[in-house]
Amino acid sequence: MSFLSKLFSGICTIFMLHRVHPFEPGKMSPNEGMKISPEFLENFILLRKSEGYTFISLDRRFEILEDGEKVEKQIVLPFDDGYKDNYILAYPILKKYSVPFAVYLSSSFPEGKALLWWYILEDIIIQNPELILSNGNRFS
Repeated sequence: MSFLSKLFSGICTIFMLHRVHPFEPGKMSPNEGMKISPEFLENFILLRKSEGYTFISLDRRFEILEDGEKVEKQIVLPFDDGYKDNYILAYPILKKYSVPFAVYLSSSFPEGKALLWWYILEDIIIQNPELILSNGNRFS
């Protein structure tokens, strides 16, 4: 265990998320694995609060580290990429329970220039019983 691990281990949980969206039957696990359902998010918040956890902002976490405060049972919720469901589905739940959060927004999303190749590839795989690559390799 490194010096920093000993110093900071266990003082806060950062529960990094991507999407809050209902699971879609027939879709592939790599993309579905980036999601939690709205019900899961709400239950997670309620359970952790009942266990004495406090949800804090990234700014507050930074202040605590700078001040050397000794606190436990804290959770920070950052969302990567800035999917629309962060606002439509997650935000009402987070607001309902006064849970601070951060969204790291991919600049190509609001500009409408994002190429979500992982969803395009998923659709191609689901819609085709066999894929033949340009080099002749075949995949069932």
